[in-house]
Amino acid sequence: MSNETYYYLIMSQQTLLNNEIIEEILRERATYYQLNKKATDFWILISPYFIYKNEILEKIRKSNYYLKEKNNICSRDLNSFYSNNFEFFGTIISSDIEFIKWFKLRLGDFENIENLNKNSFNSNGLYGKINIKNNEKISILTSNNNYLHPSILIKRYTKSLELYYIEQNNKLLTLNK
Repeated sequence: MSNETYYYLIMSQQTLLNNEIIEEILRERATYYQLNKKATDFWILISPYFIYKNEILEKIRKSNYYLKEKNNICSRDLNSFYSNNFEFFGTIISSDIEFIKWFKLRLGDFENIENLNKNSFNSNGLYGKINIKNNEKISILTSNNNYLHPSILIKRYTKSLELYYIEQNNKLLTLNK
């Protein structure tokens, strides 16, 4: 059975989902693939399961990136509810190392998860690679989309909530007349 190597970038969900540069790069790449009828070789994962395997999470927590971005990765609101302080990571994963290298150059400095340097290094995330067996390909791309950072949800649904409450308030005023 053959193995396949995947390369990844790890960052906070907030960075991954709110960064206009990332959105532009992914949109352009997806369009290019579609126009050239090329098979997709990159994926966006929200709270990917592979981070919690092979001691990756332990390495992440030792990185300069994590120490700098912990407040954006962990939800203060949820820390009191979860004893393990659930962390909200997002990843870009690809079988194309050149794509990941190019992405890193566009976004800034990334720490190699296998060779963390404790010098004063200001990074925008982590990168690494993972080897999997072909029968595990689906599992590497599995993520828990139910774990979206609360600040992202709040930002996304604020307008909807405002409109809902305005509507409810108007109904109440109409009933009281």
